[in-house]
Amino acid sequence: RLHFDGVYYLAHVWLNGHQLGVHEGGYTQFEFEATQFLRPGRNHLLVEVNNTPTLTSIPGLPAASDPGLPYGTAARCIDPWMPYGGINRPVSLLITNAVYFRGMKIDAQPDLNSGKAALTIHAFLHNGSEKEALADPAGTIAMLAVHFQPVSIPAGGDAELTWTGVLPNAHLWSVRDPFLYHATLSLPGDEIGANVGVREIRVRGTELQIGRAHV
Repeated sequence: RLHFDGVYYLAHVWLNGHQLGVHEGGYTQFEFEATQFLRPGRNHLLVEVNNTPTLTSIPGLPAASDPGLPYGTAARCIDPWMPYGGINRPVSLLITNAVYFRGMKIDAQPDLNSGKAALTIHAFLHNGSEKEALADPAGTIAMLAVHFQPVSIPAGGDAELTWTGVLPNAHLWSVRDPFLYHATLSLPGDEIGANVGVREIRVRGTELQIGRAHV
């Protein structure tokens, strides 16, 4: 697969004259299956990028009817950061088995009274082969063993697996102590990893608070 860590803002991608797809969003990763279009020797990759701000892009043009705008600024004003254009993060070619990780999501909810944290891992898998395949991913998070129930994924299909566990004596993340736990999941021929902080975020009145001490 061709994997892009970031292209700002709207990307059209071709490989050897075949359009792989389109992606919108300058700060999100994306990738396209490239197996059937790759050829021995030299390959030609073309990425067309458009960074023109619109009413729906991020950042975007404000609506012309916005009463808070000074007269005559609606066509020029965007949010206060530079809308850089182009391939602004690394591009890589990923080679794995036909069954691979599309992504992983980790939720960590601390209990500030007990010091424990409830962990939930969602693993997203894809089977790029032409026949059904069995997947049995496993891994670790914060030195805890992570095991999923084996799942059968149809040809060209996807699967989502969920694991839950409890982390005792959780080391909480804070601005002064930005501690991160590491998580890794693996399959034959593929591996995915992520760093995660344990913290509680709450809204009290007009304040956004990050909890790190027992209350």
